Parts: sequence; C-alpha cells; structure tokens
Amino acid sequence: MAGYSNYQVDRNKNSKGQNYLVKTKQVSKVKDNMSKDERMRLQIKKWTTFYRLNMHRFIEHYLGIELFFFQKILLFFMNLNTFVMIVAARGLSKSFMIAIFACARCILYPGTKVIIASGVKKQAKLIITEKIEKELMQYPNLAREIKQIKSSSNDATVIFHNGSTIEAVTSSENSRGYRGNILIAEEFRMIDETILNTVLKPFLNVYRQPPFLKKEKYKHLTEENIELYISSAWYTSHWMWKSMQNARDMMLKGKDVAIFSLDYLTSIHHGLLSKKRIQKERESSDFDEISFEKVRYNGDIVDELCEPYCSGVCNELLR
Repeated sequence: MAGYSNYQVDRNKNSKGQNYLVKTKQVSKVKDNMSKDERMRLQIKKWTTFYRLNMHRFIEHYLGIELFFFQKILLFFMNLNTFVMIVAARGLSKSFMIAIFACARCILYPGTKVIIASGVKKQAKLIITEKIEKELMQYPNLAREIKQIKSSSNDATVIFHNGSTIEAVTSSENSRGYRGNILIAEEFRMIDETILNTVLKPFLNVYRQPPFLKKEKYKHLTEENIELYISSAWYTSHWMWKSMQNARDMMLKGKDVAIFSLDYLTSIHHGLLSKKRIQKERESSDFDEISFEKVRYNGDIVDELCEPYCSGVCNELLR
C-alpha cells in the first residue's frame, strides 16, 4: 500500500525540513514572461555576439566551410584587431582567406563596405570572380546572403541583402573618392607607398553607421575601421619592411595590431603543397634561387623582427 506521506499536502511534507535532493531550483521567469518574438530576438543577440567574437566558428557552423587550424587563428585576429599584417608564402590560400573574411564580416555586420585593393585591379577582381563567385557561392548559406555579383571589365562588386558590399579597386590616383570600413591590400608589396598613404588609407575616413548609433545612449559605440595587409615576402630594402617593423612595435606595446609570418612549411604540413613539388622545382633547369628563398624564408622575417625582444623564440613558436 502506498505510504501516507505520498498523500500529504506540500506544507506538511516539508514540516520536518526540506529535502534538498528534490529542492526546486529558483529559475528566473523573465524569459517565461517574454513573447515568442522577444525570446527570438534575445537569442539572436546572444548568437550574434558570440559569432562576432568567434568569426572562425561562424564560418564553420553557419557557412559550412572547413578551416585549417592556422586559418582559424588568422581569421580570429583579423576580426578583432584594427591593423593586421600577414606575410605568407605562396600556396597558403591567402586570397581564399581574404574572400572568406570579407564575406563573413559583411554578413555579421550589416552595412559594411569592404574595399579590396591591389597593384592592378585585375588581381583584386580575381578574389571576387574566382574565389567568391566560383568557389564560395557553392555553399548554400553563403549564396543566399548575396543579392548580386557584378562582374565586368570596369566593375567587380558583391552586394549582400543586408546592405553590405565588397568592391575591388585599383591602386592609382583614379581611385580617389571610394569610402569603406575595411581596407584589404592584396599583395601590398606591389602597391606604391605614396598611393597607399594618399589614396587608399583615406577610404577609411567614414565609419559603419548602424541605426542604433543615432540613439544618445549608444553613440559612443562607434566601431573602428580595419586595415588588412597581406603579401608574400620581399626584400628588406622595400618599404614594407619598415611597415612590418612598425607593426611589430605597436603589437608589443599592446595595441590592437597583429603581424603574422608563415613559410612554405605550413603549406606542406596542411597538405596544401607537396614536398615533391618543392623538390621538383629546385631541380628544374630554370630554378631561381632568389625567388625560392623569398618563398621559403618568410619565417625568418619573424626571427629578424623579434631578435631584439625574444632572440628567435617567436619563430620557433610559430613553426
């Protein structure tokens, strides 16, 4: 027969003290009192904040693009710093990462204007026509975010449904007048330093203007624009060497600046480049030792940059 205690009212069951094994947890009813629309908005805020702080997870979870570990690290810092410089050997999918970053940023931050510049417009245009239009459009969630892709001899633009755009421009005096929130300099070693300082950098003189900034209590939340420089290695006599040193100094001072250097060994480790191909290239009759060394010793750039501070330890850590 069932025990008497099972039929007692709640106040009598707890007369000798509460059973903490079955104690009811105090749960906030704020969420329960919300409407369905309010709950949905709350979850959107949470996930948006999470993905804006973890862009690599957004790319994998929502866009469905698998990333290598080094790509996750680079994309994470590309999104959280206002100045990023990456010097990497060929074969490390630099253009592909630029395309992924630009698209993810445009989706996560509506109304973003991304400008991709290079020494010649054709090179910047290839990121849109080859990487975005032909490769990334194969991913359904990314394709449905894009409203239109304009590609002609004089224009290369990606337009998103949320108002964001990606546009390719050439590094010349004729490019004056463009405005954007993110400047990506593809193979920046081929860009004239004067053009970079007088034409390209002024593109960033405007900030993204989401509607909430018009409210008095949010007007201090202005987002800083981003400068992203990606290139293969070059001679230390080039102006990019001094720029790399400046980036190093700013990073070591704790500023929101990041600089990375990756050599061809990273490509081999992740299967992006084979040892046989490297060996075949070195054994060919028209082998150019100087060109190969610029590809091979990208990692040594870090040694020389860090020598006054960590005596080559940086390079060992990156390898």
